[in-house]
Amino acid sequence: MDVPTMRSQGILHNPKERRGYTEDDSLLIIIMGVGSSFISALDFGLYISSAEVKLVYRHPNLMWGVVPLILFWQCRLWLATRISRNVLSEEKSFCRSTWYYA
Repeated sequence: MDVPTMRSQGILHNPKERRGYTEDDSLLIIIMGVGSSFISALDFGLYISSAEVKLVYRHPNLMWGVVPLILFWQCRLWLATRISRNVLSEEKSFCRSTWYYA
């Protein structure tokens, strides 16, 4: 069975309809997303500074360079989400091309 047939029979729904979000929810979702981005960077930083990491990696301090990259990429993604509404409908293609987003 192909996708258009499944959609017409109601088996497969539009992904935007399943999420149940409205336009009024967008600001709250972005605020929670940006906060989660910073918490994930903090979590990664706490992981890097743990004693176990020093046993596993030869140069664990080099991983600190990844923390600003994580924050940059995630904040850029959230900013682009706020500017362009089609980001949420094409997540995978946007993530591949996010470095070229202007």
